[in-house]
Amino acid sequence: MMEKKISAIRDLMDFILHWQAFRSRAEALRDAEGLGPDERALVGWLIELADRVGVEDIGRH
Repeated sequence: MMEKKISAIRDLMDFILHWQAFRSRAEALRDAEGLGPDERALVGWLIELADRVGVEDIGRH
């Protein structure tokens, strides 16, 4: 699937369909030096959550 700009995402379904392309960027954000431990943990948990959500979880529209 072609990488899409995050700013071009239309809705949650669109985000989920492109998550694999965005995941490495989320990991880089989690590992950024400017984040404190709580912020790193928060982004890490959001990555874990996004890894477990799929099309079947939110339905089609």
